[in-house]
Amino acid sequence: MALEVVGGCDLTRYTRPARLLPPPLVARIGARLAEALAYAHQRGVVHRDVKPANVLVDWTTDTVKLGDFGLARSTDHTQTRSGIALGSPDYMAPEQLAGGAVGPASDVYGLGATLFELLAGRRPHQADNLGELLRAVAGEPAPQLAAIRPELDPVLCEAVMPLLAKDLAQRPSNAAHVAAQLWSVADGTAGRHATP
Repeated sequence: MALEVVGGCDLTRYTRPARLLPPPLVARIGARLAEALAYAHQRGVVHRDVKPANVLVDWTTDTVKLGDFGLARSTDHTQTRSGIALGSPDYMAPEQLAGGAVGPASDVYGLGATLFELLAGRRPHQADNLGELLRAVAGEPAPQLAAIRPELDPVLCEAVMPLLAKDLAQRPSNAAHVAAQLWSVADGTAGRHATP
């Protein structure tokens, strides 16, 4: 198997409070990742492991790549044959943690958790052990970004928080729509209305 050599680094280094990226740049990265997910979803593929460590950025070439499709499956796939849900619990949607069916909305949750961490400098749920973490991801709402960083543009917070909805019916499932919303935030056009 041959893999592409990608320059730059992954986004993990920008999840620490002292190294956070400018919020408009986070919105642009999020939009590009949502476009990559939309492309995969249109082809029936769910990534299942969207997280900062799987996003590669090369600032010199303005490249953002979603990598590590090692856990990717078709959209009608649920869990492994052993019955164990695979992925990184901090970024997994509740339905994925429960070993249920995963789909585009599950990847959108991972994108939301990634953007939350890039903006807040912490993950949406923090716990002392895996059991507590699983319970928190399954049932506790993520803290509001605006409460952690009041200086953030409210429109950006409003674009990210729905991605972390526990209820599938309340979470966006169309990554292309998520991309369009994030682009409007990054470009500063979100919330603007044309005057007659």
